[in-house]
Amino acid sequence: MTRSSFFRRAASAAVAAALGPWAAGLAAAADWPTYHGGYALDGVAAGRASAALAARWTFRADGPVRETPVAAHGRLHFYAASGRIYTLDLTGRQLWSRRLEDGQGPVRPSAPLLVAGERLIVGTEKGALVALDAASGATLWEYGGLESLLGSPTAAPERGLVYAVAQSDGALHAVNLEDGTPVWKTAPTGRCDGSPATDAARVAFGNCNAALYVFDAATGAPRGAVPLGPDGQVAGGVALRGGRAFVGTRGGTVFCVELSDLRVVWTNAQSRGEVFSTPAVNDRWAVYGASDGRMYGVDAASGRALWSRETDDTPASPALVGDTVAAAAGGKLHLLAAADGRARQALTISDEITAPAVVGGLLVVGGGDGWVRAFEWRTVGSGAPAEAGEADRPPLR
Repeated sequence: MTRSSFFRRAASAAVAAALGPWAAGLAAAADWPTYHGGYALDGVAAGRASAALAARWTFRADGPVRETPVAAHGRLHFYAASGRIYTLDLTGRQLWSRRLEDGQGPVRPSAPLLVAGERLIVGTEKGALVALDAASGATLWEYGGLESLLGSPTAAPERGLVYAVAQSDGALHAVNLEDGTPVWKTAPTGRCDGSPATDAARVAFGNCNAALYVFDAATGAPRGAVPLGPDGQVAGGVALRGGRAFVGTRGGTVFCVELSDLRVVWTNAQSRGEVFSTPAVNDRWAVYGASDGRMYGVDAASGRALWSRETDDTPASPALVGDTVAAAAGGKLHLLAAADGRARQALTISDEITAPAVVGGLLVVGGGDGWVRAFEWRTVGSGAPAEAGEADRPPLR
């Protein structure tokens, strides 16, 4: 074991001890390194959820928190609208915070954060990727070749690569994770507001040209493009699962595409609104939210409609935790049964909350009121489920 891996394991064990017995197994828990789980953006969390959540801790940032927190190695990262980046441990204790600056003044993040290895990757309003040491916040490198960036970067740490798509022209950039040097860049694909996903063999994303683009993750060689129809513009992320890509469109249709031959396996057109959230997909279900204010569940293999559920606002990208869907809509967090959409719990948290991050026995959301709130899954059988209602008003301290 290397010295650095020893200290990482020791730190994870210390955090688990501090959180107490409810977080047993935390050191082995999966991370949440992107806004939608792993680098494939499938939105699937490790383990299973109990029937209810209970408030664990809160943290006040210096402005609204509008992007989902990310987490790895026992650390939680997020930024406020002020531009300040925060890192906490999983007990809610601040480890560091900082702003980014260049020679002309402060620089704000413009995209969801990414953790890759021990690096926190920040996409900025000036079209740069900035790598920070995730433990200390120190700047490690900067890549400035993107011009503009809106979608989240992703990574294949086993290849030592970070991927990002330039918003202005849709070119996919691959950057060396260690030092930020450019490795390759594809031809432009057209304006892209969405986020790429990778399974370490391929990188896939959709764009405003109403197509799904697939590239080789090692070389950037194009694997092909799949037309998504006249209203097939994509502004969310692509979820990759089991060799397939799942993507929502402006017209409300969700596509499932076989990545080996770029064949459309199925489409689902339940929604009457835009689907700009990133679907969450496991081996049984695909779930997504739409601008018609509803969550939808479909059979992941066939695309057969299973259920829909009103949420009273536009749902953000959902997470799947075992057989439970966790979905934020407006300021409310909904827990639904993945099989039939049955409501399990609803918590009114703030006027506006982010999509959830699920890590180390916690579900964490940022709020438009500047509060970051962490909830713990109640142990199954520990008591009656919590009733729906207000959460943390005023915030717990």
